Amino acid sequence: MSPDILPAKLSIAIIAALVAALAILVAYGRRAKLSNETIWAFAALGLIAFCGESAARADLVNHTAVTWAYLMAATYFSGVHFLRRDNIPVWPSLMVLLAIAYLFAPQTYWRSSLTLLLFLWSLFVAIDFARGREPDTIDDPRFPARLPLRRPKRIRGAREVALAAAAGALALIFGVHLFRPDPPPEVAQPAQEESAVSEQTSEAPAESPETGEAPVVEPETFTARAGDTFKSIAKRVYGDASRAPDIARANPGVKPNARLRAGRKINLPKPSKPSGD
Repeated sequence: MSPDILPAKLSIAIIAALVAALAILVAYGRRAKLSNETIWAFAALGLIAFCGESAARADLVNHTAVTWAYLMAATYFSGVHFLRRDNIPVWPSLMVLLAIAYLFAPQTYWRSSLTLLLFLWSLFVAIDFARGREPDTIDDPRFPARLPLRRPKRIRGAREVALAAAAGALALIFGVHLFRPDPPPEVAQPAQEESAVSEQTSEAPAESPETGEAPVVEPETFTARAGDTFKSIAKRVYGDASRAPDIARANPGVKPNARLRAGRKINLPKPSKPSGD
């Protein structure tokens, strides 16, 4: 998933909330080697990295490595849970690790139905955490051993707020991806195109003897703007985003899905010449 779906200011606000939540979760997670708070703290680190890339409009981590790290963490956690037979709620903790791995997976693996499912799940978990947790009436000496006539009041403290913040940030990211409007096609002005294209032919092309019209000469290099991708460049230059693989082949040193920095020179593929009879 491309982190540039989030506005920079929103990303910074989410990072600030996640850093505070991370500190609280780490403080609670230190009481046990592997706890629910420890797993959500690890998930908060991935969300901070994702939002950091969104704010910086640049790749800060290796997405493939992060995806595999969270998949292995989910596998390790599942094994430890079933071996220990502990009381950690396994499914919310396992799902959040898989959701972070899904965030950093290539866009070819993204499916709208799965994204919607993760959005609804993370929203439900955030609301459940925000409501607070029910006290353990069996182990808590403040409550009698027999079942109470009324349900005990839910506990809502810093731990619950931190868990709700992490789950809410995950729901917000999936929600923005699902419900954001499609950007309108970019129409470049002549002055902008003249400044963006660094090399053009200085002389007017000769007219074709068959049609009497001057052939279209495509530029050879392009000066990228901040956050540009091969798809956006192909749409802006050629009016067709499907030519992004051609631009990727002309730039073997750049990752196909990378977001480019401002001023980066991108080689454009040369137009194919018509074959003569």
